[in-house]
This record gives sequence, structure tokens and C-alpha cells, in this order.
Amino acid sequence: MILASMILGGLLLGALAHFWKDMVNFLKKAIDKTMQICRGIFYGAKVFIKKMGEAFKEIAKNYSKTSMGKWEETIITRTVPESEVPKEIREKAMSKEIDITNELEMQLSA
Repeated sequence: MILASMILGGLLLGALAHFWKDMVNFLKKAIDKTMQICRGIFYGAKVFIKKMGEAFKEIAKNYSKTSMGKWEETIITRTVPESEVPKEIREKAMSKEIDITNELEMQLSA
């Protein structure tokens, strides 16, 4: 019983690590793409997740400022199967778009 719990816990941790690794890779690509199309200085990004039908949509909102001082927002999305989203995030995102930027920052600093 204890061994089964340890194995299940290890699988859960592995799934969580995989989700955050994929999220970081997605954000890096989103930032790179924003830098390619942006006409100014890149200032930052926010990351959201939203339930869309049978899957979830990850949304990266990237913020930049043009040389004329105008703010621009570039939004890049991707679809993620429900099975790949951690349970606690899935539960929060069932009814609305949620900001998971802080959770991502914690994963990056760990």
C-alpha cells in the first residue's frame, strides 16, 4: 500500500513537472515570436489558462512599448489536452480564465 502510494505520488509529481516544463517552453516561444513582430521594447508577459470545450487554452499575453511610447499587447495561444493540466489548475479554470503567472514564477524559481 505504501509503495503504491509512493509510486502514484511520483507519477503525479512527474506529470506536474512535465506540465510546467511545457508551459515554460510555450512562454519562451511566445516571447521569441513577440520579439520578432514587436516594434519596440519587450516589457513582460502574463500567462492565463481557460477551459475551452474538452481541452484547455494556454494564453500568453506579451507587453511591449513602441519607440513612440504606445503600448502593444501580443496574444499567443495554444490548446492543451485536459489530461495534461494539473488538477488544482483545472479546477480553478473550469468556469473562467485564470492568471497562472505567479504559479509559473514559483516553478521557475524552484
